[in-house]
Amino acid sequence: MKRAASPFWNVKRAASPWIGKTESRLPMPFHFKPLNWAGSVEKRERNLPHWDQEGCTYFVTWRLADSVDTDTLQSWQRERDDFFLLHPKPWDEPTEKSYHDHFTRRMERWLDAGHGTCVLREKACRNIVAECLHHFADVRYELAAWVIMPNHIHVLVCPFPGWQLERILHTWKSFTANKINELLEQQGALWMDESFDHIVRDKSALERFAKYLRNNPIKARLSEAEYSMWDALET
Repeated sequence: MKRAASPFWNVKRAASPWIGKTESRLPMPFHFKPLNWAGSVEKRERNLPHWDQEGCTYFVTWRLADSVDTDTLQSWQRERDDFFLLHPKPWDEPTEKSYHDHFTRRMERWLDAGHGTCVLREKACRNIVAECLHHFADVRYELAAWVIMPNHIHVLVCPFPGWQLERILHTWKSFTANKINELLEQQGALWMDESFDHIVRDKSALERFAKYLRNNPIKARLSEAEYSMWDALET
């Protein structure tokens, strides 16, 4: 599997000749398999519903604690609660699209606007996250791709059997919070407590998530000094 040398270089993906084309050009990540609708699924409930199925690939997002103010977050949470009540998972494709149109896109626009302190603009902070992501790669999970934005992170990851996504996320967030707070000589919560995770349902969904991840810095109009990216999916 392709590995990026440290430090992790930024990559402009807009110049890729196949971005935006409809035909499939992404190789599958190792051990990738789609969501098995008839298979066993573990459900976890916090502020958001989480679904786990062994062997699946996940698109994961987590953000800095100050990236969304409390009033805005609570308003979004009430709206999401109503949506989940009316549309319990698992979702079909139209319901999933409706959710993302109403909620995910709005959150993305908010985050890309650069609210909060955006400490991940600092390369030293991003390198802490990147090194942490790769520390247990190919031991506890396989990484497909990631991008570190100024106030949030997206990762495509496939946990190995015996390693739950929740445990992996806890390790990532706990370790990086301690190291970044130490670097910045600060205390307190670095990350928002809960993360967004979504099982990649099929090959088409994998391609959409990968394309979004690559284009995120471009949509946010970031310079190469403001983000870091690693991608094992692009050929």
